Amino acid sequence: MLPPMHIGVRHTPVVTQKSIAREVTAAIQYLRDITPGSGAYFNEADLNEPNWQHTFFGANYPRLKSIKNQVDPTGMFVCHHCVGNKGYLGNPLAVVVVLDPSLPVPLPEQMARFANWTNLSETTFLLPPTDPAKADYSVRIFTPSTELPFAGHPTLGTCKVFLEHTGTVNSKRKIIQDCGVGLVELVVSEDGSIAFVAPPLSKIGPVEEDKVVIACHAMGIDRNEVLDTQWIVNGPHWFALLVKDVETVMMAKRNPTEQSKHLKFGIIAKYHSDQRRGPLDPLFEVRTFPHAVGVDEDPVTGSFNAGAAQWLIGSGVAPASYIVAQGTAMGRRGRIMVRSEDSDTSKESKDQKDIKVWIGGHSVICIRGTVQIQQNTRSTRENY
Repeated sequence: MLPPMHIGVRHTPVVTQKSIAREVTAAIQYLRDITPGSGAYFNEADLNEPNWQHTFFGANYPRLKSIKNQVDPTGMFVCHHCVGNKGYLGNPLAVVVVLDPSLPVPLPEQMARFANWTNLSETTFLLPPTDPAKADYSVRIFTPSTELPFAGHPTLGTCKVFLEHTGTVNSKRKIIQDCGVGLVELVVSEDGSIAFVAPPLSKIGPVEEDKVVIACHAMGIDRNEVLDTQWIVNGPHWFALLVKDVETVMMAKRNPTEQSKHLKFGIIAKYHSDQRRGPLDPLFEVRTFPHAVGVDEDPVTGSFNAGAAQWLIGSGVAPASYIVAQGTAMGRRGRIMVRSEDSDTSKESKDQKDIKVWIGGHSVICIRGTVQIQQNTRSTRENY
């Protein structure tokens, strides 16, 4: 039983309020466990209900979300735990729109400087397509320290902004993005989610033991916890460690070491059946540590999950479609939807390079405005 609580907005520190909220959520978990698939009323439920879409709306949520997208495509109307509210729980991304032909395109060094200033995991520049016959737009993707040929969540977020900015939110379902790895195909679903085709893997195979040891040391986990390893390079140089349980994933530290600062790696574990209430719950928990680009941990990582899906589905560890949770350890609620067009799961192993995998999710535009980027002796105003 929880101790008596007296929460006052003026007198109770925020950290204490958050601690109490976590205790409440944990204390009523037994109710969720003994009533799988059940629901609750808004005014009688936990404010931080972990699976609120299902608890409050049940099977109706996808249809309600589709209606919300049609009548409010820009996400103007939001409220806590209402249909379509997912902002500020994923991975922030800055998208600078440079589609207006009257504006000069910032130079690469100006893009890099602006991305360094935002200090986000990624900042993208939405540009006119080099060849309009082949692509809808071009994008350049920057971290605070370097430019990337491809990245997953920036691909989804940039597409979301393109759809809104060009007014094609409800009129076009297939989009082609031009970026450093070439043309990337995306599709827009009725519920507003966007998915891209995972780029082909340019490097696969077991990870060198010295790198595995460095990653384990940086995360503070025992090498014996690792079941399998794999290079999953699809632009970013990721490698993945499959570990024995979700608890190991959640307990991993995210403190870079001198040796890990040259690596980008992630850790994956599969939820046991008794840890999931149904098919809409995540099947895998993922954490990624892109130390090589100066980021301790990334909340949601599309490129890593794309490569991991090709590996896990190809090796028979994962089914043809599943949901990934990421960012949980950071207080985020990232959800990545994975779907393979190869429905033949009878083979124990497939060629990872031949598997067409779709990686998708929802993006929410939280901030709109303009920025000024210095263009030689004059400034250029861009939308974002």
